[in-house]
Formats: sequence, C-alpha cells, structure tokens
Amino acid sequence: MIKLETTQFRKRDGSLSSVRLTLGSGDNKMSMTQYINSSKGGVTFRNNGMTTRLNNKGQSISTGFKTGNKMTYFGSNGVSDRIAPF
Repeated sequence: MIKLETTQFRKRDGSLSSVRLTLGSGDNKMSMTQYINSSKGGVTFRNNGMTTRLNNKGQSISTGFKTGNKMTYFGSNGVSDRIAPF
C-alpha cells in the first residue's frame, strides 16, 4: 500500500519552518520539501539502497548508496555519511 504523509517542521517560536510531503512506503519513497519564505527545497528519492536528492532547480546535489548497514553519499559536500542539505 502506498502511503501519503505530510510533516510540518516548526521553529522554536512555533512558526512554520518547512513542510515535507512523502509518498511511498518501506524502502521506496519520494519526499518533497519546501522551506517557508525561502527558495530552499527539493525532492529526495529513496529506493532499495540508493538515495538521490535534487534541489528545487532540478539539479542533483547528493546521491547515496547503501554499503553494508550505512549510507555513503557523494555530492556538493564531497563524500560523506550525511546527505547534502537543500
């Protein structure tokens, strides 16, 4: 079954910081993130041990592969164990 989830992130003062919409389940998901009053945001695709993140201009900013029990990412911040932020 495909799930649709919406997650709201708030600042310490309670105002809305960003919204994430996730479609999918298990290891197969697509998440769209938009920051409020900002040009930041984009889409993250996750499936079967691979993750790709695109910014809101459609540019790839990070790609990750599962190696053993951890993810290794290649992108705008070089090689890392963390995905590049939007």
